[in-house]
Amino acid sequence: QEVGHHPQVILAGRRTNDNMGGYVAGQVLKLMVRKGINPVGARILMLGLAFKENCPDLRNTRVVDIVQVLEGYNVRVDAHDPWVDATEAQHEYGLSLIGKPEEGAYDAIVLAVGHDQFRALGADGVRALGKPEASVLYDVKYVLPREWWTAACRSGISRDPMHRLTSNTNTAAPVGAHLGATLSIHRIAPQARSAPQ
Repeated sequence: QEVGHHPQVILAGRRTNDNMGGYVAGQVLKLMVRKGINPVGARILMLGLAFKENCPDLRNTRVVDIVQVLEGYNVRVDAHDPWVDATEAQHEYGLSLIGKPEEGAYDAIVLAVGHDQFRALGADGVRALGKPEASVLYDVKYVLPREWWTAACRSGISRDPMHRLTSNTNTAAPVGAHLGATLSIHRIAPQARSAPQ
C-alpha cells in the first residue's frame, strides 16, 4: 500500500483463481443433473492436467481442484494428459493418468487444458468419448472451434449468458454428424475467467 499497490485487488484476483476449480466442478455437476445424469458413480473424463497447454509442467495446476471437488461427489474421474509424466502426477497429486480414453464411456467430458492433441481431435473426436445416450461437454479453454459453437447454437441448442449450451428437446437434432440433443455443452465465459478489475 505504501508504494501505491492495493492488495485487496490482488487478493480478490487470487480468490477468484483459487475458487475456479470449485466453480467449474459445480457447473459440470449442475449440467449433469439437468440432463438427468446422476453424478454419484458417474464417469467424467478430464482432458488435461498440466498448468498450461502444450507443456508438461504440473506446478500450480488448478485442474486438480476440479478433480478433487468432483471426487467428493463420488464421481469417477479419469484424467488424460499426453504431456504430463504419469509418475509425477501420481507422486504430486495421487492421480493415475489413463493412456487413452475409452470411446462412448463418459457421462461428462471436461476440456481443461488446450493441448494441440485435444484440438486435433475436433468436436467429433471429443464428442465420441461421451456416452451416446446423454453426456455433458464442458470446454474450459475454448478448445473447440468457434464454428462448432456457432453450429451448435443454430441446431436447437440455446445459449444462456454464461455461454452454456443445453438442448431444448429430448430428440436428436444433429448438425452435420457431431451435435445432437443428447449433449449438453458449456464454454466458460471470458469474463468469468479473468480477475476482477
